[in-house]
This record gives sequence, C-alpha cells and structure tokens, in this order.
Amino acid sequence: MSAIVLIVEDDPDIRETLGIALTKHTYHVISARHGQDAFDQTRASGLRPSLVLLDLQMPVMDGEAFLGLQHSEPLLAGVPVVIMTAELRTPDPMTATVRAVLRKPVTLA
Repeated sequence: MSAIVLIVEDDPDIRETLGIALTKHTYHVISARHGQDAFDQTRASGLRPSLVLLDLQMPVMDGEAFLGLQHSEPLLAGVPVVIMTAELRTPDPMTATVRAVLRKPVTLA
C-alpha cells in the first residue's frame, strides 16, 4: 500500500481538493472533518498514517486539542504533522510531531 495521509480539515472544499491531489500522486487518503473524527476514522480504518495534515481551527476538536491527545492513540502517536492554518500564531509549545506550518491559502504546488 502507498503512504497514508490523514487530512484533518473542516472545510469540505479544501479537504476534497487536497484528497484528490494526493490520490493523484498515489497516496492513500483518510479524511476527517475535525480532530475527534480523525481519531474515529483512524481507529475504524486500523491504518497508521505516514503524515497528518492538520487544520487548527475546527469545531468539536480543534487542532491544538488533537495535538494534545495524539500521543494517546497508538495509530497516531509519533506520526509527523504539518499544520495548515490561516492563523498567524501556532500552538505553543509546538509538539515534537509538528514538522512544518503551511499558511492558508495553501497552493497545491
């Protein structure tokens, strides 16, 4: 199986566009609407992502809460995270899993 990318994004257009682009590049994509959905989708699939693309501002469970609980889920613990945000600030402190911050709007290039 190809590398798995977990997209955690509440905007359906962004989530779908990223999913299509990554699938075209042979990645397996798991999509989630918010942090809790990401935990639920990961557990349901039983697959460990290679990377998490994470929005910060989302309903139900935001990106910071996801990062705070990431270590508690064996399928997500230690998985690298790329934050996608329109916010000027980033979580403080940044967790060890955060590898990069992309400012929205994110271009596919």
